Amino acid sequence: MYILEKIVFQGTDKCPQMMWKQFVMCYSREPLEELRARQSRQSDWRIVKTAYDELSNEKKRKDAA
Repeated sequence: MYILEKIVFQGTDKCPQMMWKQFVMCYSREPLEELRARQSRQSDWRIVKTAYDELSNEKKRKDAA
């Protein structure tokens, strides 16, 4: 599974903080790439792979054995 995230400002002038906010989760990376390509500032967006995908694949392998 993949997540489309955007970096956003959170905090105050005295304590500025940037964080990655999750917007969309999908099993396939391609639709997220298309969404990211349509954004005006693509550098503010990233696609990350979740640990959930690895865990579910490991469970499937154990169940098949």
